[in-house]
Amino acid sequence: MGFTDEIWHVVSRHDEQPVGDIAIEEADFPWLSGHFTPGPAFPALKPLFDRELALLDSVNEEPDAWEAAYDDVARAVALVSPDGLVPEFLLHIRNDQAWFRWSDTPFPDAWPRCSSRLTVPEKATAPGPAGAPVWSPAGRVRPESAACGVTAGQAA
Repeated sequence: MGFTDEIWHVVSRHDEQPVGDIAIEEADFPWLSGHFTPGPAFPALKPLFDRELALLDSVNEEPDAWEAAYDDVARAVALVSPDGLVPEFLLHIRNDQAWFRWSDTPFPDAWPRCSSRLTVPEKATAPGPAGAPVWSPAGRVRPESAACGVTAGQAA
């Protein structure tokens, strides 16, 4: 699979602001990992990622606590691949590194994380350095429902 050198985007579900970009450096199925460059929305959400990682170390002893912390992350952000919105994902961010796994289809019995509440065109096509797509939230992410604190809006 040719995931390396791709740029994936993390976007705030609340206001569609960029949380950050992940430059994929390694693809070790089912995980992708790479360098995380924070965006303007990251400082406000960093405590959610920090809490999730802290609880991950004790997930076998306290699975409910970790699940609740991860639900907070999943309600707060959306993951966008070069091909569009990712319906389901498990994302970790520590310092300048991110690693995640994802699914192309929503899980029927998933936690109520609202992973499929945003829509994105098939490709974010704004040209970037060396032809890499650049995520621009304006007009690219459109909430479809008011669930999970996301208010309905329109794409530009």
